[in-house]
Amino acid sequence: MESIRNPKLQWSDRLEKLTEARDNAMGIQSLKFSVMAQIPEYLRRPELHLLAIQSTYQQMKIDLSNMRYTLDNLGRAPHTKTLHSRFQAIYGMVLAFANVLNSLLRAISHDNTSLLPESVGFVEETVTLATDALQYRPLGSSSMPLVLTTAWVATKDMLWRRRIEDLLEEYQSDFATMNWLEVAFWLEARLINVQPPFMDLGGAPLRPFN
Repeated sequence: MESIRNPKLQWSDRLEKLTEARDNAMGIQSLKFSVMAQIPEYLRRPELHLLAIQSTYQQMKIDLSNMRYTLDNLGRAPHTKTLHSRFQAIYGMVLAFANVLNSLLRAISHDNTSLLPESVGFVEETVTLATDALQYRPLGSSSMPLVLTTAWVATKDMLWRRRIEDLLEEYQSDFATMNWLEVAFWLEARLINVQPPFMDLGGAPLRPFN
C-alpha cells in the first residue's frame, strides 16, 4: 500500500532477482512478489496496463476459488488454529487485491456486467472472513483491517459500509495508531483520480466505480 502512495518505491530488476527463488517456490500465482509489486503501477497508469490488469484479476479469481476450498476444509482442531489464522491472512491479502483491481476495472471498463456481481461477492466474503478472524485478535488477525478498507472502497451500499465500519471500529482498538477509515478514504480518492487520464486515451466515460 505504501508503494501506491510513494512513486519512489518501485519494482526493480534487483528486487526481482532477490525474490526470484521465493516466487518460483510459490504455488499461488497471485501471491508472487512479482505480481503484487505491479499493482501500484496499475493504479498509477492503468491506460498502459489494461490487459495485464485483466489477466492478473482473472488469475486472482482462480486463486481465490482454490484457496476458499482449502480454507473451508481446513480443520478447526486446536493444533490447526495457527495454520487456519495464517491461511486466512494470505487469503485476505489476495481478496484485498481483488477488491482493488475489481474497483479499478469498473472505473475504466465499458462493460461491468460481470464485475459488479463479482464485487458484491468479494465484499460479502471480506466481511465474513474478517468476522471469523476476530477469534484470532490481536496478532492473528492483524491483516484484516487493511482487507476491510478495500471492501469499504469497493461498495457504495450503505448497509455493507456500516457493517465494515463496525468491524473496523472493533479492530481499531488493536491498532490505536492507525485510522483505518482514513486509509479507506485515501484509497477511494486514489481510485477516482486514475479515471481522467484514462479517458484521454479513449477509455470509458468518467463514472463512479462502485
